[in-house]
Amino acid sequence: MNKEFNRRKFLKSGVVGAAALGLNPVYAASASSTSSTKVNRIQHDPKWRNKQQDMRYRMLGATGMMVSAIGIGGGNVPVNNYEYILEAIDRGVNYIDTAHRYGKGNSELMVGKILKEVGRDKMFVATKLSGWKWKIDEYCMEIFNNLPSSDQAQLRKKSEDLIEKLGVSQPGYYYSLFKAHDNEIPSGYLTYVIRQEYAHLEQWRSAFKSEMHKAINESLSRMETDYVDILHAPHGARMPEELEEPLIREVFEEIKQQGKARFFGASFHSDMTNILTKAAELSYYDVVMPAYNIVSQGSMDQALVKAAESGLGIYGMKAAKPIMDDNVPSWRMEKLNAAVTGDLSLPQKCYAWVLNNPNIAGCVSAMSNKDILEENLAVLDKDYKINPI
Repeated sequence: MNKEFNRRKFLKSGVVGAAALGLNPVYAASASSTSSTKVNRIQHDPKWRNKQQDMRYRMLGATGMMVSAIGIGGGNVPVNNYEYILEAIDRGVNYIDTAHRYGKGNSELMVGKILKEVGRDKMFVATKLSGWKWKIDEYCMEIFNNLPSSDQAQLRKKSEDLIEKLGVSQPGYYYSLFKAHDNEIPSGYLTYVIRQEYAHLEQWRSAFKSEMHKAINESLSRMETDYVDILHAPHGARMPEELEEPLIREVFEEIKQQGKARFFGASFHSDMTNILTKAAELSYYDVVMPAYNIVSQGSMDQALVKAAESGLGIYGMKAAKPIMDDNVPSWRMEKLNAAVTGDLSLPQKCYAWVLNNPNIAGCVSAMSNKDILEENLAVLDKDYKINPI
């Protein structure tokens, strides 16, 4: 039997028993049937910022950061028209996500202006080493372009065979989220096989590390802060193996020693289940930001339970993307309307559905104007019913 679901009570109570909340049965079943991934994550004490009575918070994994259920996605906020974001912060939003590729650095400049107005101690700030995979690709393609055409063909065939074998591009598991998304997996697997074949070519290693240190320094300068709370790399991981790249851990450790980042994460839009599972297994990852919504959930729910049990913090993105595409398939709307009933708009139903999952600390919203901000924050005060799907 479905139970009435009250958003206010749920987020005030934090993560409690699934049965008590009337959650989708998959969460309750998964929680009782899986075991924790054994990694050495240190549980930090709760850390609050900008705590307001009417906002709802959850702990972001073992980091201890008590983050707002709705966060600010900084990619679409105008650099000189962000006053409405200050209103969200006044209401208790304390998490903002950005990257130097957003608006060619303008997003980070906007974050810097906001931090200057509200105070650095009010916000948890996440940014990304956006150049990570693009630099890897650049160096790998330099190798590739200097190979004989027969060797190039063999590498392409090897990468295509690997994609086919693993099924990471299969409909139902993968769906396109943005214009350049369809090239992510082919390019990622090609550079992967290039690195496998030519890993002995280390001439670009020091130059690559220098580029990453330059990138974080420039990000901090744009935001006028000494540190970020979360630094994601890769930005848009394409395969689990990218998280195991030795240079990532080296750069993470160096940046942490310099006090420029407190925790490390990875964001990803492709092969979400396998990348999520890999991040949970790697102790140097503290947080992930996957694309998670009612379309992608089918393959991810078991992995989310295990990841959360391991202490990995999970903050979602692309919650409303399934209903924002051109020519949205009717089955998506039918699934969403069946899963969430109540007096909510379609985007609100998307956020309500994601926030129903106790393994998700929160999710970013692309608050490109005040109307969207108001609509998404209103989810936290509405009553609705979550139904099994």
